[in-house]
Amino acid sequence: MKNVKFIVAMLGLATLTPTFNSCKKENHCVETAIVKTVMLPSIEEANGDVMFKMGDKVVTKVKAGEKVTLNVMPKEGFRVESVKVNGKEVELPYEFVVGQEAPKVEVVIKKKLATIDLSKVMVENATVTFKMGDKLVTEAKEGEKVMLNVVAKEGFEVKSVKVDGKAVELPAEITLGTKVPMVEAVVEKMLATIDLSKLMIENTTVTFKKGDKVVTEAKEGEKVTLNVVAKEGFEVLSVKVDGKAVTLPAEITLGKVAPVLEADVKPAMLDLRGVTQPNVTINFKNGDFVVELARPGTSLVLEVLPNEGYTVESVTFDGKAVTVPYTFTLGAKLPVVEVVTKEKVVVKHTYGVVSLIGDAQPNHGWGKDKDYDLTKSKTEDYTWEAKGVRMTHHPNGSRSFKFRADHAWKAEWGGFTVTGTCEGVAHIKADGFGNAKVAEGSEGTYDITFNTQTLKYTFKKVGDL
Repeated sequence: MKNVKFIVAMLGLATLTPTFNSCKKENHCVETAIVKTVMLPSIEEANGDVMFKMGDKVVTKVKAGEKVTLNVMPKEGFRVESVKVNGKEVELPYEFVVGQEAPKVEVVIKKKLATIDLSKVMVENATVTFKMGDKLVTEAKEGEKVMLNVVAKEGFEVKSVKVDGKAVELPAEITLGTKVPMVEAVVEKMLATIDLSKLMIENTTVTFKKGDKVVTEAKEGEKVTLNVVAKEGFEVLSVKVDGKAVTLPAEITLGKVAPVLEADVKPAMLDLRGVTQPNVTINFKNGDFVVELARPGTSLVLEVLPNEGYTVESVTFDGKAVTVPYTFTLGAKLPVVEVVTKEKVVVKHTYGVVSLIGDAQPNHGWGKDKDYDLTKSKTEDYTWEAKGVRMTHHPNGSRSFKFRADHAWKAEWGGFTVTGTCEGVAHIKADGFGNAKVAEGSEGTYDITFNTQTLKYTFKKVGDL
């Protein structure tokens, strides 16, 4: 056959398919194109099957320029990682046009990655979150990195966290395995922080210590040592913590809230013995009792007693002239008491004897040899005494008497010059003649004392006539 060209060329896996010219007239032949047949490569993949399809038909060779689909079927548990044709990545449905040469196909099939359900990870009394970047996720693939955080709920605190048995610091980056990670956390009830700096008691300094260190705050359940020290001029009498009496310093265990402190704090006792003046005895009385220590605010009575041989001329109290006894309210400091005294001019009388004379005394008379003698005391100067003296009256009704010295009238003491106490005697009074007089109905037996310096007497009835 003339003008027919037949070309067969083997280029790799491709062959040339010749076509014949159609000649209508001699020397007028039309040459048809030669189409290349391309053999498709056989792809061996251990983890799946790879084949070429045109439509539903599996093909092993196609003509250049035809479109084929690469059908990749991974085995169970595996997945298609990537598909490249002639070095270029193609996406599902892995469709491409065959060129003049057999395509170079690369298929990567890998074990399928597990999807990890992170929503199942929980910790009691805490919220567990996972992030990829800034996004919260509830699931992620095996091998992916996620950021774990565990946030305690209100009133609790996270003490420690472990992931698959290994301690981690939060937030923790973890790489997911094939299973849900096991997250363990120690979450404890949060201990309250007690602000101890706000606990105050008027006129004191309140401190709390842990060991030797002063603290202003501590945790619920911790033990601290409380001390309450009075400021100058005050003293702490008692302390209560939450209504219970304690002895200072007191160890207390803190509760959920700050303890309630109560204290009985009073002005410090003043030592009244510090108030002195020469030549006198200064007493402070509360009722009938002399007190040495007293608290500010106490009502007291000032008493100033001159020492023997002195008289009190004047008394000033905190700069103010007063008459004693003086009633006042004790202030925060000891009062300033100033006393002006004067030494007495003492005339020491020396008598041989002191006697009773008059109708009322045992000898019943005023004349010579009628004296009833007293005995000088062995323990007290100028004092004369007698025991069991019958004090009665003269038949004429007179009950008068006097003391006199040395059986003479140079020194005598009667109703206008003497004072004293009478036990068992209604009274002794002046009779209008300068004498002392026994009251009617008071006759009896008496123990008697008389002091010639102070001019004081005592009559103590010891029996009836």
